Amino acid sequence: MTHANGAAVAEVEVDIETGAVTILRFIVLHDCGRMVNPVLVDGQILGGTAHGLGNALYEWMGYDESARTAHHQSRRIPA
Repeated sequence: MTHANGAAVAEVEVDIETGAVTILRFIVLHDCGRMVNPVLVDGQILGGTAHGLGNALYEWMGYDESARTAHHQSRRIPA
């Protein structure tokens, strides 16, 4: 079994009146070892980045009356 290591850093600006978030800089570092297909690796990193930003900026963690998470019904995907 193999494992990859990585880190991401975001510099953001938040408008305290509207809550709007502007990403000023985003840096991703990733060490996956020997790449068999670098194009696929780049796609995986970019896709993971988009997914992570979407989770951080657009997801709402809500609970229904039974204390189950209800956020999966209102997913938004960054474009």
